[in-house]
Amino acid sequence: MDTRPILIEVRKRGIVGGQEDMILDVALDIVVAKEAKKTVTLRRLNSKS
Repeated sequence: MDTRPILIEVRKRGIVGGQEDMILDVALDIVVAKEAKKTVTLRRLNSKS
């Protein structure tokens, strides 16, 4: 996984060093969002068939 999106989101949320658990939450949120986007895209493609 590219770490840049994680670090960008960490900065947006104002997370600082020592909050590694929150950094993991950001990484998981990004993964979940990507998977949700894939699901929506697949549903759109399947509905066109």
